[in-house]
Amino acid sequence: MTLEVWINGELDGFCDCSLASDVVASWGLGDHSGRYAFLYSSQKLSAGRLLRFVVHDACLFGEWSLLLPRQTGAVTTYGSPGSMASRLGSFERYKSFRSLSNDVRMKIALQRYYLSSKAVRSTSIDIILPTYNRAGVLRAAIESVLRQVHQCWHLYICDDGSSDNTADLCSCYVRDSRIHYLPMPHRGVSAARNAGLSRSRSGYVAFLDSDNTWSPEYLSLMLSFLSKQSLDCGFCAALLTGDCDGDKVWLGNFFSWRSCLEVNYIDLNCFVFRRASVGLKRASFDESLRRFVDWDFILAITKESRTAFLCCALVNYYNGDQLDRITSLEYRGARGSDVMDAIRAKHYQLAGMCDNVDAQIACASIDSG
Repeated sequence: MTLEVWINGELDGFCDCSLASDVVASWGLGDHSGRYAFLYSSQKLSAGRLLRFVVHDACLFGEWSLLLPRQTGAVTTYGSPGSMASRLGSFERYKSFRSLSNDVRMKIALQRYYLSSKAVRSTSIDIILPTYNRAGVLRAAIESVLRQVHQCWHLYICDDGSSDNTADLCSCYVRDSRIHYLPMPHRGVSAARNAGLSRSRSGYVAFLDSDNTWSPEYLSLMLSFLSKQSLDCGFCAALLTGDCDGDKVWLGNFFSWRSCLEVNYIDLNCFVFRRASVGLKRASFDESLRRFVDWDFILAITKESRTAFLCCALVNYYNGDQLDRITSLEYRGARGSDVMDAIRAKHYQLAGMCDNVDAQIACASIDSG
């Protein structure tokens, strides 16, 4: 039997569907074209049992469905497919921001977890912040770190050879023993981040660019998320803002390594990893790359790591044209496409057809009804 359980894009939280099949070979979240985003091991289900899976704002994936392997036989549909758009959406990297996109229930649960867990509150995390001639915006990034609810951190400001007043600005902050200013010759963003990584010692690592800021709960929620879900890596959504007022876009989606290989939808400013579970060899940036270094790093570090997406926008990311980024003038046009193809080929060769999927979905439970 082929069973398709349609999910209305307006649903969130838990969605319960009664199953009538005796044996289901495998199941996964995928689009209607048959390209599976997630695929799991065999599950045996008896009639009347309840399949429970997490759908944190299903519209993040466009119009998605729970698809079971197509075989000859009847098709049973649950839900209300008539209420969905007639066209099934493909994977979306960006979408318009809505406050309802945030998983409020998860956020409240993590806030409570943080307050109740002395171990999480005492966890040290290192923050790697590369910068190059960005003194005009650097202050806001540093201040967003200082305003964190979680105060057990070390900030490494990796100055990639700035010629402006970055050094003078940082001299005002290094009075705080948690803030470390690392001046170095101009070698690019990868070398700057690697310098910070080599100096850092904490068990957890986060990244912040000089033109972006964090919400005050970013570190407390992300550390709680990794601890509560027993994760190696975790990431949240970013709220992208442009040069025009009201221009806000959501970047973020549930994790699928192979989907990320196709198009990067994980911003490094949203990403935290546990050093012990990832290893030093993978936790470094390719200094031969001038652009797409974040994408290459995330693909390498998440390929075999337990990773999940926190469906909350906790990062404010500037995506306008008024500032030049360290990598903004590198690999434009056809050259950029060639580099992206080379990165895909490298990681595809290492991973083959294997996928690593969001730990929250992979651990969806099957309960007796």
